[in-house]
Amino acid sequence: MLNFSNTKFLYSAIDKNIKHDKSQIAFMGRSNVGKSSLINDLCQNKHLSKISSKPGKTRLINFFEVSSKIYLVDLPGYGFAKISKKTRQGFSEMIENYLLQNPSAVLVVVLLDIRHLPTEEDKQLIEWLNFQGVLYQVVFTKCDKIAPPKLKAHAEKNLASFPLISNPSYLLYSIKDKKARKNLTQILKKKMEDGIN
Repeated sequence: MLNFSNTKFLYSAIDKNIKHDKSQIAFMGRSNVGKSSLINDLCQNKHLSKISSKPGKTRLINFFEVSSKIYLVDLPGYGFAKISKKTRQGFSEMIENYLLQNPSAVLVVVLLDIRHLPTEEDKQLIEWLNFQGVLYQVVFTKCDKIAPPKLKAHAEKNLASFPLISNPSYLLYSIKDKKARKNLTQILKKKMEDGIN
């Protein structure tokens, strides 16, 4: 049985030495979308994934093991302007290699900041995942920054900005909302059933 509270950091890697021995849930999103905060909240360990005040700090693929059964994978954030074009290209190639050459990558959790309309990078990511047939789940972060009655409208407006999205379902997430963590946990467990049985 998966217990996200039983998660430990394993190692940081580049695409040439990633593990393939367990099913994997990968987290992707623009730099400063709250990826580390969400992983820490999901796993109930605020020290698990390092949170930086400087966006773009994650430049390797970070692996976390859940209940000795699956891996959570923290992929480098994209869209951070203060790194070179060459470095951004390197990130892109590393992420593409991870997703296309890794049969253990079962699900990609795409994180979007609900406060802002999707960037071109966000749109390109969804378009690429659709084209490659990669299974993904959209999660809107920082939902505590929007008044609850307006959350659904914000989310649907953001989704409508994508020219094509194969998975219109989404989850609203706030680290201040225990129900959100429970909902995400249930979704991840359900989607991982086929990958770990």
